[in-house]
Amino acid sequence: ILKKPAQVTSLRFTSRADRLVLDEETIRNLEIFRTFRGDTGEGSLIHHIDETLTAMGRRLLEQRLAEALTNLEQINLWHAGIDSALQDRAWRDDLRSTLRKVGDLERLAARAASGRIGPLALRQVGHSLEALSELQNSAPENGHQLHPIVGWLGQVASFKELSTTILQRISDEAPATVRK
Repeated sequence: ILKKPAQVTSLRFTSRADRLVLDEETIRNLEIFRTFRGDTGEGSLIHHIDETLTAMGRRLLEQRLAEALTNLEQINLWHAGIDSALQDRAWRDDLRSTLRKVGDLERLAARAASGRIGPLALRQVGHSLEALSELQNSAPENGHQLHPIVGWLGQVASFKELSTTILQRISDEAPATVRK
């Protein structure tokens, strides 16, 4: 008997009119993710441009390469935001330092929703949410409203209280599984 995953509440079709969705053959011919020989790494586009620090960032980059934006206004906003980060090295370094503290929240959230998250992973959620709170507080203060991450953080609820609760209640030496 197949059981419906608890985290899947509905399915809906979304039109990708705002994206240029590339088919597999085009992706292969452009060597975006793999070389013609099928190798990952050197020779592929992503190898040369990927400087992401998180698994979520890597997946977003892959999505952006496979489904490029087509709306010129959105593209210009994205480029202006990236340019603002490139012009302010101190802020960019702070941003990267904070992002290093963020775990793979997408995967951790899926494990939590399915009830398969252990204390150690839950503590990582706490650290990640704490880092997001740091970003929410620092990004607008530094005058980088154009950067895409600042806009995204403005739409995210504050998890400061939750992160504090998790980190206070789960020990630094938390085991990976509940059984231990």
